[in-house]
Amino acid sequence: MHRQVSASEIAEFEYCSVEWYFSKNGYPRGGQGTGRMAKGTAMHRSVAAKHAAAGKWITTGIAGMIIISLLLVLFLL
Repeated sequence: MHRQVSASEIAEFEYCSVEWYFSKNGYPRGGQGTGRMAKGTAMHRSVAAKHAAAGKWITTGIAGMIIISLLLVLFLL
């Protein structure tokens, strides 16, 4: 006997197969795991923000070096 699988169930499995397995086998959701997930999400956002800020500084520095190089070439001509 085959059981039908819905599109939303496939999406749940694709998102996180472990969470899908636990939900299908009666494991409760929430509690300590939810708190750890919230902390992990906050940490990932913090790291992403720091990397974005560093990328802006690098871009600004490279643009500055290009401008200085062009001015130096123009001055030496």
